[in-house]
Amino acid sequence: RNAMDEFALIFNRVPELSAVIVSGGDGITLLKFPKVEAASADGSESSTNFETAFAVAEDAISKLGIGFSKTITVMYENQVVVHMNMHPLVVTFVASPNVNIALILSLFPKLKIALEPVRVALERVPNQ
Repeated sequence: RNAMDEFALIFNRVPELSAVIVSGGDGITLLKFPKVEAASADGSESSTNFETAFAVAEDAISKLGIGFSKTITVMYENQVVVHMNMHPLVVTFVASPNVNIALILSLFPKLKIALEPVRVALERVPNQ
């Protein structure tokens, strides 16, 4: 199955989701499902802020000397954001506050397999 097929299945299993965003480590959005902007915590239409926030948090966490994080979950008043680290990819789930976070986290292995071709291709791109 390709990544878009996997995203469609995820949306069927997790109806509280509003978006799944796949970005490179530099914050550039590579895939988005559904193909609409996800609202940020303040209600503005921005997804780039999520990826940037993950990069900053990941950098700070890695300095603790306990390794790199696999996931970071952030709960806001009006939504939940779950970031999955698949270096050099970051997968961001944006959902309503009543989402089953454990269900999202359980999707990590299948999504990692579906995104492996994208991850490998991105690793081959030389740094600019």
